[in-house]
Amino acid sequence: MSALERVIAEQQAKIDGLQKVLASQLKQLETVFTRHNELFEKFGELIDARIPDKTDEAIWKRYVALKWECRQMMAEAGFCCHCRNFVCECEND
Repeated sequence: MSALERVIAEQQAKIDGLQKVLASQLKQLETVFTRHNELFEKFGELIDARIPDKTDEAIWKRYVALKWECRQMMAEAGFCCHCRNFVCECEND
């Protein structure tokens, strides 16, 4: 193999590696976008929901469940609901 062929092979290997990294990052970005989209949809639903009184148990349970889903999605996104930060300062104390 000539020196030129070796350099070309090295460059092609580098390009192939970068393409794999790019594909991986794109997949991660799509996942994050999907999760954020779901989170914002839930919060939109929560914001538009009227705070129900406790007379209709089914509506009250749905409201409480919606709040819980939002809290869980925030935690999955890395947000601490206790100290209200992405970088947790309370460590859930």
